[in-house]
Amino acid sequence: MRELVQMALGVMLVQGCLMLGGGSDVVAQSSELNSEQQEAIALVQAGELAAGNGRWADAVEAFEAANRISPAYTILYNLAYARRALGHYLEARQALTDLLEQYVDIPQEIRDVAREMRDEVGERVARITLHGLAEEPGIGIRLNGQIRTVGLQRPIELEVNPGSHALTVLLSGHEDFMWSGRLADGDERVVDVGFSAVVRESSGSVLGSPLFWTLTGLVLAGGGVGLGLWLHDRAQLVPSQAEPMMVISLD
Repeated sequence: MRELVQMALGVMLVQGCLMLGGGSDVVAQSSELNSEQQEAIALVQAGELAAGNGRWADAVEAFEAANRISPAYTILYNLAYARRALGHYLEARQALTDLLEQYVDIPQEIRDVAREMRDEVGERVARITLHGLAEEPGIGIRLNGQIRTVGLQRPIELEVNPGSHALTVLLSGHEDFMWSGRLADGDERVVDVGFSAVVRESSGSVLGSPLFWTLTGLVLAGGGVGLGLWLHDRAQLVPSQAEPMMVISLD
């Protein structure tokens, strides 16, 4: 029943009045509105039509565009409603929070419904809690390809919309810690983070081999002719250095 009240309120707000420009309710009379206000009304009507046909993503796009042109609590409410239908609970909660904080003089009935919806979508937000991280500033978090700023508070808690998520935790000098999983409405997932130190592997080149330099030392100790011939023979393999090299003897 409350769901029907919320939906009916959303339609009523769109069709009945828009808070445009000033801060008072204005009946939507096209002849009394400027071009931006008329554009905002057209966008709201397009959003309402899209929502009525279940095209919630299109509705979100239309309501966001309308609110950028002429902000109104009516538009924010309908934007939150469309976001909620898509499962974008974080964004819906933010829109409703903006509505309640920016428009303090709206009717109490609207405030009550907006507050109730905000509490509802807040309960559907999923959470990932990261344990095992030291309190140091060098920790980096990448969630679904986006960098998340984190402070020193531990454990680290991340709010996300339900769905599939990929998490990477970065710490200088350590292998990245990676986790992925799917969360449902209101899920709370605890992830124990563990790091492994980066292993520095040798390049595999003969020049990096201790044995090479040991043998080279023996050759140098035995005389310089061998070194000169080795350089000379190697030069024959490089066409640009085809001219004879001078062999320097260290004897």
